[in-house]
Amino acid sequence: MKYAAIILALVLVAALTITGITLFTSSITVSAAKQGITARAAAEDPELFAQVAEAARSTYPIREDDIGSYTFYTWRVEISNNSYVPLEMVEATIHTQPGDIARIGQTAETAVAAHTTGSITITMLCRTAASPARDITVSWYLWGEKHMETVTVQ
Repeated sequence: MKYAAIILALVLVAALTITGITLFTSSITVSAAKQGITARAAAEDPELFAQVAEAARSTYPIREDDIGSYTFYTWRVEISNNSYVPLEMVEATIHTQPGDIARIGQTAETAVAAHTTGSITITMLCRTAASPARDITVSWYLWGEKHMETVTVQ
């Protein structure tokens, strides 16, 4: 009986050590991608511009003949998952500025497997004169806790 108690105590210590290492070495890193912002003139994709202009016309006075005044900006953020748990839903929201017209697509979310790097992209129609630098807030749940980090993409 004494040996069984010693073996069970050693198994408990090993399990607690592994659990502690797993919990305390888990980290998620959010950073702007190397090519964090790409710009494409709206005139390069007139069909997409027409769709966005039609959808946003009730809020913003967009004239289709003024297509040269608009640019499609795409921001990219990388998420490094250095944990043993996959992140099933990572979401990103962009902090808009004056001159931002409409976001393309519904949501910016992705899943990031354990020990991998994933990315989220957000595309928006903006006035050409607008500065492309934006703050993007990325949120995720890890071990039941909500985490948020804001990164500036320039």
